[in-house]
This record gives sequence, structure tokens and C-alpha cells, in this order.
Amino acid sequence: MGNQITREYDVDTKRVVATGGPGFCWRVYNATNKTTGRRVAVFIFEKKLFADQAPRRRGHVDHLVALLKRDIAVLSRLRHPCLLEIAEPLAESPTTLAFATEPIMGNLANVLGNYSNFTTGIDRTVETYELDELEIQKGVLQLARALEFCHHDAKLVHSNLVPEAVWINSKGDWKLGGFFFSQWNQYGTDQKVDFPEYNAPLGSSWLPNLDFGAPEAVIDQRPVPASDAFALGCLIHALHHQGRSLIQAQSNILAFKTQIERLSVTDLPPGIQQLVADLVKRSPDDRIALRDLPQHAAFQSPLLVAVRFLDTLPSQSTLDRAQFFKSLATLVPKMPTKLVKLKLVPALVPELRTPSMAVFVLPPLMAACLTHLTPRDVQTTVVPALAPLLLCTDPPHVVQTLLANVPVLIDRLPNPADVSQVLVPLFSTALDMAAHQAVQANALTVLKSPAPRAPPSAPSGTAAPVLAWIEYAHLKTVILPRIARFLAPDPTARVSPTVAEMQASALLAIRAATPLLDRGFVADTLLPTLRVAAAAVPPPASGGACVASALVGVYHDLVFGPNPAPASQVGNAPRSLALPVDVVVAQVIPTLYRVAYGPAVASVAEFREILTRVRAVDRAVEAAHAAVLAQGEAMSRASSSVVTAASVRRNAQGEPELPPLDSIAASSPRAMHAASPQSPITAPVLRPTPVGAAASAAAAAAAQAMAARTIGQMSTAPSASFSAFVVAERVAHVTCECAAKWGGGANGYATGCGR
Repeated sequence: MGNQITREYDVDTKRVVATGGPGFCWRVYNATNKTTGRRVAVFIFEKKLFADQAPRRRGHVDHLVALLKRDIAVLSRLRHPCLLEIAEPLAESPTTLAFATEPIMGNLANVLGNYSNFTTGIDRTVETYELDELEIQKGVLQLARALEFCHHDAKLVHSNLVPEAVWINSKGDWKLGGFFFSQWNQYGTDQKVDFPEYNAPLGSSWLPNLDFGAPEAVIDQRPVPASDAFALGCLIHALHHQGRSLIQAQSNILAFKTQIERLSVTDLPPGIQQLVADLVKRSPDDRIALRDLPQHAAFQSPLLVAVRFLDTLPSQSTLDRAQFFKSLATLVPKMPTKLVKLKLVPALVPELRTPSMAVFVLPPLMAACLTHLTPRDVQTTVVPALAPLLLCTDPPHVVQTLLANVPVLIDRLPNPADVSQVLVPLFSTALDMAAHQAVQANALTVLKSPAPRAPPSAPSGTAAPVLAWIEYAHLKTVILPRIARFLAPDPTARVSPTVAEMQASALLAIRAATPLLDRGFVADTLLPTLRVAAAAVPPPASGGACVASALVGVYHDLVFGPNPAPASQVGNAPRSLALPVDVVVAQVIPTLYRVAYGPAVASVAEFREILTRVRAVDRAVEAAHAAVLAQGEAMSRASSSVVTAASVRRNAQGEPELPPLDSIAASSPRAMHAASPQSPITAPVLRPTPVGAAASAAAAAAAQAMAARTIGQMSTAPSASFSAFVVAERVAHVTCECAAKWGGGANGYATGCGR
């Protein structure tokens, strides 16, 4: 475009984010400074475009350029939070005018449905932008503040408060611009406007908009500060009627005079209708002053009061900010999502840098995460601000507040790894705070409490505790060792009910983790830790009964799996074991009996309840071991009857024949193990007995030939399986041993197999 602004900034000319100004002549683009990376909005006016639209009105185009320069000159001289902020002054080239401002989201006229001069298609943000009542009230008050500044500090009357003169920045704040027809010199009349006595649809590009004009400014040509109040009343009406003002004059002075005499305010919400009526009264002296607008009944809703406080947050005292944040959590769910994202969260996040203030900021911030922010918003905006607080121990209320909001973080963070990165440092810090037992107890309680959703690794339809969201490696090496410290308290310290409660809570947390642990960790680390805990169970007067019950519950889940039956069903038929029998016999049962008959159990009911669970483990171990013995006996009998003397037949050549291969494979130990996988494979034991005569070389050769033929049959059989082949090989091996120890032929084979 050949302009100084466009040479210094990377301008995204493919996307027009807004249009505005007289006749919507300004096109606004997002841009970034090539040197500093600062984000701005670049306003560009193309002279040729408007010259082509009005070839016979060359003077109008020149007048429009002069008005645009006047607007930028005024804005460059003024500084106020509610005025459009200039980032780069006007730069002119033969074909364009351009300047840069703070980042812009849109123009109020665009939001109300006027998309004039959008050459690259309507921006999606503008097209879907919806004004809610709270934003309208907030924006009106911001415009009132800007006008009040112009009237009393700058001695300036705006004279053309129309939707095209209001810009919405990236934070959702309304910024006043459009000072094309503003009046200086203590409200003097430094310029006159001649309005035509006919409808002029194109007149808005070089004339003030009569639809928002006050009668004294239009008819008498004497604008006063109250004239802007009249325009603000017309603008409020337009905000509730898709951009239509109270007056529809179309730049016709006669139509304006007629309508101003019959002006009436209707079809508005009750509070707003009274406000507009107070602003558009015929006499300037009867109109409400802009400085009194915040006290009007229309602006007293709790949400609006909260938003107004946010605008003045930096100037408020620490005590006032703390009180405000304390009352904000209940209001956040009622706020519009757009306001929360653009206004509330950016104001709350910096306050987290002060731990003493973070206690009050976290509840409304977590409420915003739960009700308004997307998982991506939480991950990119909130979590980085929370990172320092995860390690903060002073004040302890910070960790307590974070622990109370763990379900919110689990629910709103998108990935399990993101959840684990937050939970690991948080729970590590909480469990290490030995000086604050309430924090430690709360951490143990939260760890075993149900999570709002199960991690992807959990079986479908099952509930999961909070600790299931911690990565397994961190759970074993970081969290569980810290929990285990509570199982063996300092023996020199006084035993109290509080210590017993901590032990019981730690055991319950471990019990919640048992479905996640592998057998190696259980056998090598957890069971020795539980033995230490069993030796440290406090006496009944100090709460030992709850510790003993929790300890038995952990063992019960380890032995029978993560879903033990209710107490009323424990005495039913034995169930399968989740641990090996030898581990249960050596490390579980002795400890359980020690707990049941120990001093911690003082009542008969508690003793019988614990003993019922212990006996259930006993019965399960007894049944499992008996099943192993029975399987061994069955396999021994099967192996001894695979080949008997009666089944040995000779072929035509006189050589012994083996039984059919199918019968050998079906009765083999490996085939029986396939039908009962829990029983180990036990090979039959051969017990040789001296027969008084050495095997002859011929007998040995015959046995080897028979073995080779057996294996050969198996290797060439098309339907032979690998297990059958192994059985045949085993039979051939036994055959060779029989021939070598008891002699060749059928008698030696039968004698060896019988033995």
C-alpha cells in the first residue's frame, strides 16, 4: 500500500476485523510490529475507493479526508482509559491514510449488524458477536466516563456519538473515537453544519448523523455537554433495537424537527426506559448529568457493580480487593462467558503472584474454569499461573484451597499428563507439610476421594479415585512413599487419636491405589510396609480399632482384588486369589492373625468382623492349595496311563506300536494344563528299579527306532499341533529311557511305564 505504517508493521490484509468512521471508510486489520512484535490494529483509508464511489463529489472526498485527520489529531492529544488509544500517529501517502491503535475486536455498528466495507468477507468474530444486557450497561458507563472526561477536562463536546464512533478492544471494553465533528473552545461554535432539507442516504460520510443529534446542537447550532447525553440516550435505544435510534431523519432537517417534537420513549426494559427518558428530554437543563449515571437505578445490579470494580481494580486497596474477591465466587456463574474470558480472568490471574491474595482469588478463578473456560483456556491461561502456588507452603490456606479444587482441575484439564503435572507437585507439597496436619489429612482424603471422571486407562463405566490420575511412575516413587510415612509414626511421640486418624487415612489411600499396583511392587515394597504398619497399630483408646480395620481392608483387597464382596458375603464360597499362595501364606496370613488377636481390637464385634475376613483368606488359600495338589495327582495319573503294557501291539514286522497320537496328546500334562491353566505343569517322575539284566544293544536300537518313527509321524501329520508334537517327543524320550533301564521290547517298555 506504500504507507509508512504498512512498512513498519506486518499487516494481515486478508482479514478485515472491523470497519467504522464516516461512511465506514476505515478498514481495520490486525498487525504486528516488525521490530518489537507489538500487536496493534491498523486503520487504513483508501482514497481511490471513495473517489471511485463519488466521482462527481471530489469536494466531499477532500472534506472526508479533512474530517479523518481531525479525528486522529484529537485522539492523539487525549489520554483516557475509555478513549481509543493511538499507538502510531497518522501516516499519509498519495493513496492512503493509516494509523495504528490498540488491538481492536470490532466496531459497535458492525456488532449491531452493519457490515459495510467488509471487502474480504465478514469476520467470524464480528458476525457471531452478541451483546448481552450486562455488556451494554458496562459499555454505556464506559462511554459516559469518556464523555465526562471530554466535557470537564478536555473542554470538548463530541457532537456525533453514533455506533460507528465506538470501538470494542480485544478485552471487550468500549472505546470512544470518531471526533470528526467535535467542538473545542469552551463549547464554542467553531464550525457550522448546513443540513439539507431532503433525505440524503450518503450524507453520513460528511455530515453529523441527525438520528443521534440533540435539538439544540442541530437546530440552534449550539452544542453543549448535555447534547452528548441526548446522543447517549439515542444510542442506548439503538443497542436494544438492532441499531435503530429514537429518531429516523435520514439527514433531513425537516424530518428531524418533526420527530423531535413528537419524541417518546417506549419498548424498552423498565429501568432502561426510564434512563433513556431522562437522557433525551427536550431541554438540556432537564437531562440527567453523565456524572450521575453510575448511581442511576438501571446500573445497580450486583454483576454490574462487580464489573465496575474490576475496571478500577489497580487503584483499590489490598483489603478492598480481598473483600471483593471473597464475594465474587457466587457471581461468576451468572456472568456472561465473553465477559469472564475477556475481563475477569485477565484481572484475576495477575493477583495469583501474591500468595496472601491468592487465597481469595482462587475460588472465583476456579468457578470461572468450571463454568466458562474451555479446557484449552484452562491449560494455557490458568495452569501456568498456578504453577508457583503448587509449591507454596505459606500461607497453608493456598494449598488447602487448591486441594478443594482438585476435582475442577481434573474435570477441565484436557489430557491425563496435564492433570498429573498439576497433582504431583500439589500432593507432594501437601503431604510434606508436617507442621500443618490438617493439610496432610486433607491431602490424604482428597487422594482417595472419587474423581469427577475416570482416566482413559480405567475400565469403561468404573469410578476412579483422584490418585488414579497420577502417572504410575510418580505414584510409586513420589506419592506412595510419602503416604507410607504416616503408617509408622515416630515411636517417641505421644500416640493420639489424631495420629491414628492419619494412619487410617493413609491406609485408606493405599487401599484406593491397590488396583493400580503391579504384583512386584506389592510383594517387594507394599507388603513389608504393611508389616511395619501392623506392628505400629495404636491401642484402642487412641483409635487403634479404625487403624486395624483399615489395615485388614487393605490386605483383603490385595488378596481378593480391587472389588471385594460386602461383609455379609465374605463367608460364602472361597474365591480366587489375586496374589500367589506362597506370598499370602508367608506375608499376609501371619500379619492378619497378629492384628486380629492384637491389643488394638478391644470389642467382640470388631474381633469377629476382622476374624471373618481373616478366615475368608484362610479358606481361599486352603482351596487354592488343595486345587494345586489335586491337579498334581491328576497329572501324575494321566502321565502314568499314557502308554500301558496292554496298549502295546506289534506290527507285521514284529515291532511294538504306540497308541494313537490323539489319545496321547489329549491325556498329556500340557493338554490338561490348557484346560486348567492355574495348575502348574508337572512332569511324571520315573522311578527305575534294577531288573537284573543290562539292556542289550539291539533293544536300545529298537527303542531309538521306535522313537524316531513316532517323531517322524508327528512332523508329517498335517493336523498335528505344536503341543501334540511336544507330547510325542516326550513319549519317545520316555521310551528310550525305558529301553535303556529295563530292557528292550514290550516287556521292558511296559515295566518302565508301570513303574
